[in-house]
Amino acid sequence: MSPYGSCELSFNILLSGLVTPVGNMPTALQILTYADPLRFAIDLVRRVYLEGAGWQDVGMDFVPMLVIAAITLPVAAWLFRNRLT
Repeated sequence: MSPYGSCELSFNILLSGLVTPVGNMPTALQILTYADPLRFAIDLVRRVYLEGAGWQDVGMDFVPMLVIAAITLPVAAWLFRNRLT
């Protein structure tokens, strides 16, 4: 992994709420966390394991993750194809 990749991964983990609760972050960082799919995944896992939430309770957590995936996956595929040529 490149140094830039590990820095970006560290930044995503810090913004995800795994280390520091999102509610304790400054307002600007709280808004920035909405672009991090790991935030929604960690929230989903916490609610399932700690609160016993079911599919009905966590179903809306999948929506932002799917939206982010729908945007980033085609861009990644395009970049991958263009780097090979």
